[in-house]
Amino acid sequence: MFFEREKETIMMQPFKSGDRVAFFGDSLTHAENYIRFIRDYYFTRFPGIDLKTFNCGNAGGSATDSLLRMDFDLLNNKPDKVFVFFGMNDVDRYAYGDVEVTEEILERRRSALARYEESMEKIVRRLREANVKEIVLLSPTPYEESAKIEEENLRGVLGALQHCAEFNERLAERYGCETVDLLNPMLAINREMQKSDPTASLAGPDRVHPTVVGQAVMAYLILTAQQVPKNVFYASLGLAASTDNCAVSDVRQTEDGVEFQLVPFAMPYPPFAELGEVNRLVPFSRSLDSMPLVVRGLGAGRWSVEVDGARLTEVSAADLAAGIDLRLRSPKSEKIDELNQRCRQEEGVLRNIAKVEFMMFCAKVDPKDSAAVQSWMERYLDEVRTKPWFGYYTNLFAEYYKLKAREADCRTALRIISEELNVDIQPISRKITLRKIAD
Repeated sequence: MFFEREKETIMMQPFKSGDRVAFFGDSLTHAENYIRFIRDYYFTRFPGIDLKTFNCGNAGGSATDSLLRMDFDLLNNKPDKVFVFFGMNDVDRYAYGDVEVTEEILERRRSALARYEESMEKIVRRLREANVKEIVLLSPTPYEESAKIEEENLRGVLGALQHCAEFNERLAERYGCETVDLLNPMLAINREMQKSDPTASLAGPDRVHPTVVGQAVMAYLILTAQQVPKNVFYASLGLAASTDNCAVSDVRQTEDGVEFQLVPFAMPYPPFAELGEVNRLVPFSRSLDSMPLVVRGLGAGRWSVEVDGARLTEVSAADLAAGIDLRLRSPKSEKIDELNQRCRQEEGVLRNIAKVEFMMFCAKVDPKDSAAVQSWMERYLDEVRTKPWFGYYTNLFAEYYKLKAREADCRTALRIISEELNVDIQPISRKITLRKIAD
């Protein structure tokens, strides 16, 4: 494990029922992976929570251009909490790397940082004017400068992002906002990984966009900064018996041990393919998904732990007295993740539509004038033909009208998903059996 958040004094509180939470950012928000992981936590830990989240990400967006869409792409959702996440597209990345450091280049760098500072302050002031209750400034994630990967290394970008992170801290103090540092913990993890594997990184092959593992780490950092509850439930039997967020009943002695009914009032975090790798980097499960069972007064020796008749693990009586993590799984929790993955897919369609239409807005092109739209698309692609993002926009424009035709269906699907997520799922009783198997 490479990083574990130290205890710190943070004013952030977990989301509560009725909250409307918006994530305002660039492509990392547009893609929604870290939001999905956060949603998975809340909808499994607090079944039936009335929580509304809004993806207000814009791929390629910066703090500066996002000022232009605040009213119709953020504040129209009436959020009471907003996470602001910019920086990577604000620092003028191509003014770094293998370039001749002329006065013009230096001025580009200075101007980019000055624009970021000015724009971030304008965003915060606008949110305050709109009476947003909680504003959280997320630092940029690190640009990967040390990994041995093929993508051109624009050395110096990381320092510019550090500047952005430090400015966010000062800005938050000035306006009474909260901050979450993503950059330095993720950078520390990258450096530790690279001690054994020089190609390893939480960033993807483009040095910019975190992988799924990286986005899970981002979710871990945000959730732990919120000081969310660690335990799904806690159950203690024997001396000093107690429970938290669960009920224990029908405790009885058997010929070879003890059995009882355990009813958790929350669901375990849904497993995902990359969870094992994430847990090797940060204590994701231990910090966010712990299910302690403590049983005291058992005879010394080895004990089998069974859940609903299936063997879970084998431990000592001393282990049980100290507490073991049950690590239960639940089909209902996995259903929550399935719904959140569907939510991400539908949101992805809407964000791609919003991306193109925001570009039209900036270019003063009427979306209803198909001829004008087609002409503008052709001109834009011709202008960026030699740029690394040419392929992205070629595909995005080619899909626009197909996506637009699905817009109403996507919104309907999201409403249905939200209704399914907000259903108060009834807890499932689990039969726990402890059998002595060896002295």
